[in-house]
Amino acid sequence: MYFFDKNGFEYAETVCSEVVKEKIVSQAKHTNIEPLTHRGTGVICFYVGLNDIQTHKKIITYLLKKDMIKKTKSGKYRNEAFKLDTDTKNNKYGKDFVAKINLEKFIDLNTGEWII
Repeated sequence: MYFFDKNGFEYAETVCSEVVKEKIVSQAKHTNIEPLTHRGTGVICFYVGLNDIQTHKKIITYLLKKDMIKKTKSGKYRNEAFKLDTDTKNNKYGKDFVAKINLEKFIDLNTGEWII
């Protein structure tokens, strides 16, 4: 998942279209978090199988290339969680959500280099 705010709804539409067209993932969608009158904030979901390491690498590469993975004040990549569709369907949010995998499984958060 990628939460968008500064780039807005149109950016989310572009990203979803691009990642599917370039065969990075087979399915992506976006939705607004704010009411429809405020079309600037929301979430993009990239659908990837839990054990599909090659597709995880493709989407992470895309996100890194587009500078879409946030960094901490020290310049380290944030250890983003990968949320499963089943977690969403089971209403796992906030403190009820425990990630099965995080970005640190794939890259060195300090350098952005691949570790797998």
